[in-house]
Amino acid sequence: HNTGNGHTCLPRQKLIETASALLSVDRDVVDIACDRLVEQEALISRVEGEEELLFLPYLYRAEHYIAGRLAMMMQFPPPLAMAPDSEIDRIEAEQGIVYEARQREAIHAALRWGILILTGGPGTGKTTTLKAILGIMEKQGMKIALAAPTGRAAKRMTEATGFEARTIHRLLELTGAPSMDSGRNGNGSTGGETRLEG
Repeated sequence: HNTGNGHTCLPRQKLIETASALLSVDRDVVDIACDRLVEQEALISRVEGEEELLFLPYLYRAEHYIAGRLAMMMQFPPPLAMAPDSEIDRIEAEQGIVYEARQREAIHAALRWGILILTGGPGTGKTTTLKAILGIMEKQGMKIALAAPTGRAAKRMTEATGFEARTIHRLLELTGAPSMDSGRNGNGSTGGETRLEG
């Protein structure tokens, strides 16, 4: 259930509570089972801060692979694109909004690094920030390609931003056939587009 909601891990205590309730067994039984699964490497345990997190091994490897690739991409940012404060001020005036400091930081970071992970719960300003980033990119003549993991998410992104969004698979032109999944340029690259994934 949690993997379907985009989670790659669960806090151990939450897993114990949920499994105990679902299976109608004592929490200690689940706790011992978790220890065994970690020993057998059927679960991966990592401590973040003061919280123990449990991962399915394939999700742990995937998360670390992606983090490594993102770190590598940050080493080689694209040619510098700027988001002058005057441009952000212009968007604020046009749309009758005021960006918070964190939103301005996100706008600057997206253009400076060419990559940005924008997270937050409902109502935290993700869509407003994304629209500003897209508006500045469009004004600077950049090609924009929006991607989302699911068709539903792509539809929501299109409606929210006014820019067409596609699923990641459609954007990369993946078909599921190994010989066909090399992307538009034969190497998985789609050319000179700015790609934003939601």
